[in-house]
Amino acid sequence: MPTVQETVFEYLNEIAEKGVTVTNDLKLIDDLGLDSLDVVEMTIHIEEKLGITIDDDNAVTGSSTVGDLIETIKTKFNLE
Repeated sequence: MPTVQETVFEYLNEIAEKGVTVTNDLKLIDDLGLDSLDVVEMTIHIEEKLGITIDDDNAVTGSSTVGDLIETIKTKFNLE
């Protein structure tokens, strides 16, 4: 099973603008420009890849940076 970081980076690298390097410090909205549809699609991608169900919308929308999102999912679901 892929790690949370691998899963999140995989999705964000697919949608990031050319030349943008995804790092833990990037802000999901300000730096990567995610909109509500992107957040829904990212949530589905994470759920499918990791075999989890994210029923708490705040787990994703409450995260401001890529690193925050990864840590929130790792903590909430006891994953690496």
